[in-house]
Amino acid sequence: TYYSNHKADANITTTNEQGKVTGVSSLQTSGYHRTEGEIADENALRIQQAGAALKYRFQGLAVGVQGLYEQYSAPLTLSDQLYNRYNFNGDRNYNLSTDVLWVFNRFTYFGEAAISQSGGKALVTGMEAQPANEIAFSILYRNYARDFHSINGTSFAESSKNSNERGLYAGITVYPLARAKISGYIDQYETYWMKFTSNGPVRGTDLMFQADYEPTRSINMYLRFKSENNSEKTSSAFPLKPDDKQQVTRARYQLNWQAADWIQFRFRTEWNAYTKADSTENGWMVFADVVTRPVEKFSASARLAWFSTDGYNSRIYAYENDVPQYFYIPAFYNKGLRYYLNCSYQAFNNLTIYLKLAQLYYFDKEQTIGSGNTALNDHKRSDFKIHLKYRF
Repeated sequence: TYYSNHKADANITTTNEQGKVTGVSSLQTSGYHRTEGEIADENALRIQQAGAALKYRFQGLAVGVQGLYEQYSAPLTLSDQLYNRYNFNGDRNYNLSTDVLWVFNRFTYFGEAAISQSGGKALVTGMEAQPANEIAFSILYRNYARDFHSINGTSFAESSKNSNERGLYAGITVYPLARAKISGYIDQYETYWMKFTSNGPVRGTDLMFQADYEPTRSINMYLRFKSENNSEKTSSAFPLKPDDKQQVTRARYQLNWQAADWIQFRFRTEWNAYTKADSTENGWMVFADVVTRPVEKFSASARLAWFSTDGYNSRIYAYENDVPQYFYIPAFYNKGLRYYLNCSYQAFNNLTIYLKLAQLYYFDKEQTIGSGNTALNDHKRSDFKIHLKYRF
């Protein structure tokens, strides 16, 4: 069982005469408190949650039931837009669910079914199997009703929310040679209702193929191809705007070299193409990483990235090493460089210091970075982070 009582950031819409918050339009999850609006939204909403789970295990079988309850100190009221028609509104919600897991030799079956206070239902079910050492495959089906409202849900889905979606995923992994692996998947999905980015239900398909090869113990590489297609709002000026088909195609090659126990090199090149209606954009990026630990108490990683794209739609994402409790996956678009140095040093047995220095540099001198109060009228942006960790 568990119980949680905490405050959260939220966009305030109404307050009473005493200044108490009586309505919010959305939750704020960025963690930033930089502007007057963000400061006013800090700890604006109190959230209480309670839950219980019961699990029974017998040999390779596990069956469970769960119940979750959530209550807000003020109701969440979304804007009166068609895409919000089935999204959660109100100050309380509950989830009831049951799940099963069965493992038998090289076969695994799993599934979970749930219902929320709205009456919306959700189902996830699938299987994994490895009939031989050289092959493995998996299948997963999910179906989230448009009015299913999950509490802290992070189930398998194309979108970030576990609602308004159904789809079928199939993946396979093959080991044709001792040091080679081939894997791929296809995921087909559709929504029951329109989304913020569409004027009607969305249908999409994701395809991925990857080949991994490890010629030696110190060198490994992979080649990846990925294609995504779905529909999105059109930019047409006509009153009736049917959604346009869009497709994103990506290709990547990465090489990792463990030169010694204390140093590793990474190299990646990536290409991206975006097509929607009559619009086409292309982009590419190349970066090199160095990761080192020359002594036990010191470690560092550095990157130099060079990118060039036709615009934001052909942007390329790349994960960066960062200080603890933080992650950063920037979007690279237009033309420029990105470089950073990330390091840690154990000054004492109980104290560790983490630093990150980074700069984003655009070749276009007229480039601006960010928007609103965080906009920079400059073609470069520098970042500095420091993180101290002390163990008592």
